[in-house]
Amino acid sequence: FSSSVCELAAEVSEKWTTENIVTAINNNITKIARWGGVNGDLIIPDMNSVENKFSNIQSGVFVVVNGNLVIGNGSSDFIINKTSGFLGLGQKLPAAQTYIIRGGDLNINSNIVYNDASSNPKKPSTIPSAAFIVIDGNINIANSVTKIDGILMAVDTDASGDGAINASPANTTEFKNTLTIRGSLIGDVRDIFAHRRAIGDPRKDEGSITVRYDERILLNTPAGLNELINISRLKVAK
Repeated sequence: FSSSVCELAAEVSEKWTTENIVTAINNNITKIARWGGVNGDLIIPDMNSVENKFSNIQSGVFVVVNGNLVIGNGSSDFIINKTSGFLGLGQKLPAAQTYIIRGGDLNINSNIVYNDASSNPKKPSTIPSAAFIVIDGNINIANSVTKIDGILMAVDTDASGDGAINASPANTTEFKNTLTIRGSLIGDVRDIFAHRRAIGDPRKDEGSITVRYDERILLNTPAGLNELINISRLKVAK
C-alpha cells in the first residue's frame, strides 16, 4: 500500500513541475495562435478596429506578437459584441473572443464591457465573453478604468519577472477609483492591489477591487481558453 502511494505521489509531482507546465502552455499557445496575428504594437479603441486590424476574424482569436496591445481610448467603453459582417466579405466577429499578447504588454485604457443587449439566452453563441491572455508580458490597467468584463490572465514562461497585473501609470502612490472585474483575474496581482485604495460601497459588496465570477464563460467559452486553464475551476477563489 505504501509503495503505491509513493508511486502516485511521484507521478503527480513530475507532471506538475514548472518546466512541464510552461511547456504545455507554450505548446497550447502555438496551437491557439495558428490563425495568425499582428507583429508589433497595436491600438484597438473599439470593435471596428478589431475588424480592420486582424484577418480571419471569424476565428475569434486575435494575436499580437512582440508588441504591446492597447485597448480603448480612455474616453469611451470598449464594447465586446458580435458583428454581422466584415467589409461585405461575409466574415463575422463572434461574441466569444480571445486576445493573446506574446512578448509584450496589454494596456487597458478604457472600461471593457459586454454588450448583453445583443445576446439571446437561448442561443449561447450570441452571449458575449472575452479572455485577455498575456504571455511573457504584463497587464497594465489605467486608473480611470472602473469595470472590466472578461478573464485577465498574465503568465511568465521565461522567468523574466513578467506576468504581473499592474496599476497604470506606474509609481503612483495610490488610486481612488474602485475596480470591478466580472470574470477572473489570474497572475501576480500584488501591484494592482497595492495601489487601488478606493473604498467600495459595502451595500453592494464592493471593495477597492471586486472580482465577481461570471458563468457566461461556461456558456460561450472564448476559443482556445480550455487549452490553457480549467474553466470549471475558475469559480473557486484561489
